[in-house]
Amino acid sequence: MAEAGTPRVVITGIGILSPVGLETDTAWATLLAGTSGVGPITNFDPSRIDVQIACEMKGFDPESVVEKREARKLDRCSVAAIAAARQAWAMSGAAVDDPERVGVIIGS
Repeated sequence: MAEAGTPRVVITGIGILSPVGLETDTAWATLLAGTSGVGPITNFDPSRIDVQIACEMKGFDPESVVEKREARKLDRCSVAAIAAARQAWAMSGAAVDDPERVGVIIGS
């Protein structure tokens, strides 16, 4: 229990973009089914490297998250983080009166 005057942290929403799903319900169902996210590399030509498999976010389109120009400037991980944060925000159903009191924790 938090001491008086100690702020509490509350998780109000979760966002997931992963090799097993591009949103929380799909990722969870895929994990419960025991399905792997490993597959052939499709995001680039892997012919010049020894490894031909990876865990890619299949079907992830950065332009569905940010405008085309922004998608070209940002790295794929940053766009995925934005998408996951938006999912978490939508799940929370929260309205923010004070944006300074909102935080995001990212695991990568």
